[in-house]
Amino acid sequence: MRFGLLLIAPMQRLSFKSPRNGKLKGAALPLPGALSRVLELHSLSKSCSLAGWRIGFAAGSPELVKRIRHIKFNTDFGTFLPLQCVAAEILDELETLSARNSAIYATRMHRFVEGAASLGWNIPPFTRYFFPVGASSPRVRRG
Repeated sequence: MRFGLLLIAPMQRLSFKSPRNGKLKGAALPLPGALSRVLELHSLSKSCSLAGWRIGFAAGSPELVKRIRHIKFNTDFGTFLPLQCVAAEILDELETLSARNSAIYATRMHRFVEGAASLGWNIPPFTRYFFPVGASSPRVRRG
């Protein structure tokens, strides 16, 4: 790499659009030469309906993964072993499960956008949402 930089890419965001071939793809790992300089961090929270478990995985060069394991070994206690075993089993079905859950979340998002539109709010799909407290629209009355 030109500048000798290391890229740590957190991939925790759920994608509403599944790749055409059904495979999960990272943002940077497919780039030429990236394997030695990129470490992707993936969460299983939303993609596998494991919210609250605080479990995921790292993908990248074995040397970078080894360094992360060393840091984590010295900074936290790790996840309860039975939860790790369930997560390991889920990894075999990760692409299928993630695509299914992405479709479920996309349906929910579209329902939210349609519901907001029926109240007079114009909220485009596929954006991050912030829920205003006390906001009003022409069809919403406080009381």
